[in-house]
Amino acid sequence: MRQGFCINEAQTLNRPFSIFLSCKGPNLAQKKGNVSMHRVLIIEDEQDIRDILSIVLARLGYDVVSAENGKEGVDLFNNAPFFDLVITDIRMPGMSGNDVAKHIRASRKSDTPVIAITGFPDEIEKDVFDSSLQKPFSLKDFKKVIDHLTKNSVGAHSTS
Repeated sequence: MRQGFCINEAQTLNRPFSIFLSCKGPNLAQKKGNVSMHRVLIIEDEQDIRDILSIVLARLGYDVVSAENGKEGVDLFNNAPFFDLVITDIRMPGMSGNDVAKHIRASRKSDTPVIAITGFPDEIEKDVFDSSLQKPFSLKDFKKVIDHLTKNSVGAHSTS
């Protein structure tokens, strides 16, 4: 019998998806030991998606901070010493993900990798993003992009 919980046929922008998060096996965050965890900022206005991505990343051993809109995300980005990665939705009320990425590129932390996630890929201003994922996306594809963009920054922002 599988242990964990399933979010089945959750409705997000009228697009159904299912996800199973396993509770079996060791938490990968516990395996990190003295290695500095990567810090990820998630900016997503839909709480269900923000929560799922946060849970998945935390389970994979990432230190996750989340924001429910672009303005809050930019404030968190500006006031934090660093993020190893920013993941942002594109279509959000107020400040769009494109505007968030432009702000990051114009900042003193302009080399921070930024991933766009969206159900509207034609709206992505590709020149300000390191990668993008079209919703709905698989967790396998999500993990692959995250791993690729964070692999070169292990310990880059160590606080020890």
